[in-house]
Amino acid sequence: MNLDEYEREGRAKYAAFADTVSSILAAAVGAEGGYRLQQIKTRAKHPSSLRQKLRNRNIEASSTIECDIKDLAGCRAIFYTNTDVARMISSGIIHQNFEVDEVKIHHPSRTAEEAAQLYISNHYIVKLKPERLALAEYAQFSGMRCEIQIQTILNHAWAEMAHDTIYKAPQLDRFGSAAFAGIEKRMQKIARKYLLPAGYEFQSVAIDFQRLLDGKALFDRDALEEIVGAEGNNVRAELLEKFSEVVLPNYDNIQAEYTEIVRKLIAAAENARTKQPVTIQTPYGQIPPKTYADITEAIAEILTQYRYFDISVTFEALCILYGLSNNEEERKPLIKLAETLGKHNINAWRQAGPIVQMMLTDRIEVLPAEERVNLLPLLITVLNEVLGTEVSGTSNSSSAITIHRGSVIFSEALQDMRSKAIGLLKTLFHGSDSEENRATVLRTLHAVDHLPNGTEYSNELTQLVLENTKSVVEFLSEISPALSLELKRTSEVWINQCFWRFADLPGPMQNDSGIASSATNLIETIQTLRDTLNSDHDFITYKTLVGFDSVFPPAWDNHEFEYTEQHAYRNNLIDELVAEVSEAKAGDWFEKLGRYALTKSDDLATFQYFGSFIDKLAATKPSIALSYIERLDENLTRFLPGILSGIMSSGARPQAIEKICLWLEAGSHVHLIAWYLRFADPFDETLLIEVLNSAITHSDKNAVYNVLIAAADQFGKHPGTLIETAFLPALRYLHAEDDFTWIKARLFSWLDKPILRALSEAQAIEVLDALVPYQRLEHNAEYVAGTIAKKWPRAVVDFIGKRLEFSRSPGNRLAYSPIPYSVHQLRDPFAAIPGILLESARTWYSSDPQSFPYQCGRLFASVFPDLSHGLDGLLEAMLSGGNAQDIPFLLAILQAFDGRPCIYPHIRRIVAILEAQSPLLGNVKSALDQTGMVTGEFGSSDLHTQRQELVREWLADGNDNVRQFAENYIRRLDLMISAETRSAEERIAQRRLEYGEELDIEDEPSGGEI
Repeated sequence: MNLDEYEREGRAKYAAFADTVSSILAAAVGAEGGYRLQQIKTRAKHPSSLRQKLRNRNIEASSTIECDIKDLAGCRAIFYTNTDVARMISSGIIHQNFEVDEVKIHHPSRTAEEAAQLYISNHYIVKLKPERLALAEYAQFSGMRCEIQIQTILNHAWAEMAHDTIYKAPQLDRFGSAAFAGIEKRMQKIARKYLLPAGYEFQSVAIDFQRLLDGKALFDRDALEEIVGAEGNNVRAELLEKFSEVVLPNYDNIQAEYTEIVRKLIAAAENARTKQPVTIQTPYGQIPPKTYADITEAIAEILTQYRYFDISVTFEALCILYGLSNNEEERKPLIKLAETLGKHNINAWRQAGPIVQMMLTDRIEVLPAEERVNLLPLLITVLNEVLGTEVSGTSNSSSAITIHRGSVIFSEALQDMRSKAIGLLKTLFHGSDSEENRATVLRTLHAVDHLPNGTEYSNELTQLVLENTKSVVEFLSEISPALSLELKRTSEVWINQCFWRFADLPGPMQNDSGIASSATNLIETIQTLRDTLNSDHDFITYKTLVGFDSVFPPAWDNHEFEYTEQHAYRNNLIDELVAEVSEAKAGDWFEKLGRYALTKSDDLATFQYFGSFIDKLAATKPSIALSYIERLDENLTRFLPGILSGIMSSGARPQAIEKICLWLEAGSHVHLIAWYLRFADPFDETLLIEVLNSAITHSDKNAVYNVLIAAADQFGKHPGTLIETAFLPALRYLHAEDDFTWIKARLFSWLDKPILRALSEAQAIEVLDALVPYQRLEHNAEYVAGTIAKKWPRAVVDFIGKRLEFSRSPGNRLAYSPIPYSVHQLRDPFAAIPGILLESARTWYSSDPQSFPYQCGRLFASVFPDLSHGLDGLLEAMLSGGNAQDIPFLLAILQAFDGRPCIYPHIRRIVAILEAQSPLLGNVKSALDQTGMVTGEFGSSDLHTQRQELVREWLADGNDNVRQFAENYIRRLDLMISAETRSAEERIAQRRLEYGEELDIEDEPSGGEI
């Protein structure tokens, strides 16, 4: 068909085709429902426009314009909002109802400067589907194509005006150029300054209105009653989320409703407490059930957001919810709420000073004594925040969170509130029913000396803190006779810190008579308490033996009394204490050590010097230590390794050996004996073997583990036969018991252990085989494999193969990870053997090609991040070999490289080899499309742009397949860039609108939806 034929009869036919496409489209949109469709406009291309288009392409004489021009028929579906357009694009309506030949997203780049570049629309070139063409009424449209455009109404208005001005501009020769440039500039301004923000505003209005409708529907159903009466916690959690999102923000006067809202939320929590968790069934599998802890967290989040509407109501609800909780998980969000409630918030302070904290202390003050005990962790959390001297808060914008900090302002109200809080903590201490609770209260009281950090504060606040600190020190003096040794010790640590904090005040403060006087009084009070504490010889002995931060006399004279000096000083004291122990005093000392050992500790530092004392005592006075062995209680028994270490280095070694033999025969203390052998000097390998035999005989896995670790620790100094006599037998036992404690050890590292470096190949394989069932090859597990790989890399490669095979066993796929996402210790050993790794990987690929890119491929990407260490050449050689069977395998490796530039030369070679219709081209695209971490709002679109540049040079390739692939891939990236840019701009705009920020040409990124 030529232009004349089109004008005579073709245009009418294409107009009918456009009407038909419009009808199909309108019916499909209406059937799905929920769209704000303004209209669908149709047209057949006007002959004058068609003639100009043909002339521009130099094909005005074409007799096949139906093939040359794709948009002879056109439909424009016009929607009210961006949301409708986005939903329409993702709905699949067009693909479901038409054959789609081409998709084009018209979206301006962020650097667009010309008005013509600001056109926004989504274009589809479509044909009718064969099943529709088979019907008589559609047969006439066979082979015809129509362009469908999806736009917003604002974009449509701009496009129509642009079409009649910019796109139909006359030929300007020495006339009107400046005027036309002005028109273009104004069109650009209209798009960016008015229509672009208006489009986003429309979208925001639509979203907010729908949220309002959803909230009103839930409100009308009495949302709170539904939450209270929900049948289970799965439904209750969902209702709470909706209530928080769409109902609460829309209350006209939430403050008036707050008490009732909170009452219903508490009732909901009480009902939730009675419900059993029920697993959530979905078409995709099971989802963990919502628990009471989830309900508590949801309610706590609501109370946090609206906490200031009524402080008393919020606090009362917090106390009730805490009373309903049974475990740490349930209490965690409540403790967080208590912390937020008590914190000095800068916005609250600007309005009413410390009113929140005053109300909280008043509420705590009237609580019954029994309730205070039950709520102790909660109350302490609140009071700890109340005693803070910093105010803080945040202000948010669409692009930043700003943290504000400052100092509380001194006032009589602040003074009274702090005094009341301190008094409450003193009362809580007296009412505490356990050592742990008393320690917690004292730690909170110790926070009273804190001044604002990094911000200016007044002299009045300084003096108040000094007086409050003195009050607490005086309280410690009052209760010191009743304090445990550990609480005395921690109190002295604190007063020493206070001493140095306030002993040398800055010059301006020294000139303030009130501060100087308060500081002097505080220092004197501290010194009095110090002297009182240290008048007790038992306390001095205790703090010498227990605690890593104990305070000694030089620390009061020299603030720089550092660890090395303290260490030497303390060791001298220990020597003196050891000398004090005599046969006559041995009983008293045993009682004393038993009391000291009761101290709770979750670290290795608390009893470092206690162990040293035990060791020295046993070494110098073995008879006393031997007598102690017969009387060890549960707490002192854990120090048996130190006692044995001392005795075994003394003349009483035979007696200790005799005692050990009896224990081993009876299966007593076996794990502690093994622990002693970890650091024993001299070391007895025969004894270690006997310990192992006893541990195995008595099924003491803990002892077997200690033997294995002892063998590893001692091997560096005593290589001998430890591998065969102790290490491997212990490992075999643990392996048979499916016990992986040897690899999970928190305080032990297998990194570069000499015993692993000394393994023969067979021994190394045995160790690795024990690791095959271990779930994750990370941390200590990789340390083992990485150390072995330095000597036996092939064995570790085979080990990886065994893990892959194990992962395919029934039940292992979900819980088991054969290869870590990224290797560390294995990287260098594997990088040295690319050929061996590639050879093995070929076999791994054959066994499981689907999982290969995500497991083995990732291994290659981690070891050879840039195809380095010779892997690049090996891959090139495989491609040059011409074996088509290798291409899927190579693509599976390249897929794991997140589309890095290093893979592009290989991808180009592969495309040149493949047939134009090869299904493997899909794998090629997948390899190029893979993405690692991207940053920034436009990170993805920038990445696609960079990849376009890498592929663009392929357009000059001599191979037709490469050129065609490059053209198609660049077009595909154009779509992805436009989609990602539009999505990012929409996110930015919506975020700014949520924060009440205006959108205009000055600060809005170029481009975007209209």
